[in-house]
Amino acid sequence: MWRLCGSFVALLGLSACHPNVVRPFDAPPTALRTTAQDRAAVVQQDNLHFSLLDPGDPAAGYRATHSFRAVITGPSGLELGRGRVFIPGDGTLVAVRARSWRPDAPNDVSELEPYAVSFQAVTEMAGMLYGSSRVAHFDVPGVQVGDVIEYETVLEVRGSASLPPWIFGGSYFTELSSLTVDVPDGQELHSVTLKAGQVAELKPSRTVNPGGGERWRWSQENLPPSRATSREDPRAITWLSWRTVYPDWDAVGAWYRTLSEGLDELSESEVPVLVDPTGDPRRDWYDFVRDGVRYLAYYAEGIDGYRAHAAEDVLRGRFGDCKDMATLLLALYRHAGVEAYPVLARLDGTWALAPLPTPAVFNHALVALPRAEGGYLFLDPTDKLGAFGEIRPELVGRKLFVVRPDGASLMEVPPPAPEENRSALTWTLEPDGGAHLTAELSGTEARWVRAILREWGDVALAPAVRSHLLGAWPGAEVRALELAHTQDGLRLEVEVKGPPAGWSGGDLTVIPLARFFDRAPEDPSVPGLRETTLELAAVSGESVALPASISGEDESLEVEADGARVVLRHRVRWRTEAAGRAVPRVAREALVLGAGGRP
Repeated sequence: MWRLCGSFVALLGLSACHPNVVRPFDAPPTALRTTAQDRAAVVQQDNLHFSLLDPGDPAAGYRATHSFRAVITGPSGLELGRGRVFIPGDGTLVAVRARSWRPDAPNDVSELEPYAVSFQAVTEMAGMLYGSSRVAHFDVPGVQVGDVIEYETVLEVRGSASLPPWIFGGSYFTELSSLTVDVPDGQELHSVTLKAGQVAELKPSRTVNPGGGERWRWSQENLPPSRATSREDPRAITWLSWRTVYPDWDAVGAWYRTLSEGLDELSESEVPVLVDPTGDPRRDWYDFVRDGVRYLAYYAEGIDGYRAHAAEDVLRGRFGDCKDMATLLLALYRHAGVEAYPVLARLDGTWALAPLPTPAVFNHALVALPRAEGGYLFLDPTDKLGAFGEIRPELVGRKLFVVRPDGASLMEVPPPAPEENRSALTWTLEPDGGAHLTAELSGTEARWVRAILREWGDVALAPAVRSHLLGAWPGAEVRALELAHTQDGLRLEVEVKGPPAGWSGGDLTVIPLARFFDRAPEDPSVPGLRETTLELAAVSGESVALPASISGEDESLEVEADGARVVLRHRVRWRTEAAGRAVPRVAREALVLGAGGRP
């Protein structure tokens, strides 16, 4: 994944990040009063301050000063406080100061010792092998319950025209969280604050600096801890952008076109020869890049967080990150005469894309193919579990930035039709315990199979089918399995041997047949369709009755019976995450039997 231009998280052995009006190192410690003693820690002040390194050129970079103060109110088992700061590839850690002390003994101070800061290469976000981004760690000694811990870090980031976002509040109760930015004369700062993905009414105060320019300040008080990880996260986040650099999204598109110029070109001799092509170059080249290029981030300079390597270099090394793989796919499409455009996106995080004209909000790249009927088909070659034309579930509902030769535009990824994420299971049960299962899977329903094959290979597929699809049948085992790739997804043919299963008034071992329908969707967060057909021997015994057929727009159950066989066809579709998670409501009218045929 692609590095964002500077964001960092401060941790305490706890976790948090934010303000401090009075710098903890500007004056001797004084006793503090905290308003909440029922937490493991209370963050009293947490402040982030930005200032430009060159007041006349926002693209020259910025200095970020993060000050933090918290009171430890619960034991952790360790007499230390821990902090860390993320340093992007174009950033330098200028200073770290930290200490702990007791409010009832302010002269008893434990300070950060020299050489107490260690560095660790970043294995997420920015870079893996050869990545220049890193995380600085430091431990503050002598921290016990009732102590105050405070620290300040100073970071300088070069070559960035955008400031990283700031989240108000964290995992612990925060009494004061604030963000300040010094805006020099001649510069205009554009900001927007989002809360749970929606624009929030949080306006900054603006005061005149004695040396010129203005100081903008946002603050919030008495924030409850947030442990939410979804888009409903109640914390507020502020995005910042310098208006003078990117006045609108077209300017961001022009910047990216200039940055990428000439990178998506390959000579005739460099284009590889496909093995067993299908005749559809769009699908063939997508499969080639997805399966033939390893994902690996490599950054030599800060700007490489946005600028891809040349397609010829990516093809030669057969590795690259998202923008490298997208650039190679664009080059191969160019050679094949396929019209395609680069796309920028925000893949991770819980926040909707801020409506700011800045590339800093993007951390992922993919490719768009224009559709004849309008709109685009989005292709992500880094999605090793996806198939041609499938959109990552994480991108559904998010905004993507399509960069065309004649302009650029933001557009939201519409949710797929339920039929695009389909599982169709057909069971044929025999009286002796044998059974045949045919499973047709597409979209997110097929991803679990691809994940198994990619991680463990064919040998793990039968056990996965046993646990995933035969869980409703205790004692059943997979005897034979065949996997086929279809135009829309995957097809499984499974021979099963297990205890006899069926509806009967006799002494057969009877399993609750409704469980064959009660299989939760693989990914309920996107629309889906699940169809289950169950064919078995005819019902016998006076105590046994067939369920009634039901019919509805989103759920139906058809029941057919003759003298020899019974066939039940259940169908359920969902359009929202809430409906998807409620799916196992199936055929409650279906008969659930115990041993001996007794309801």
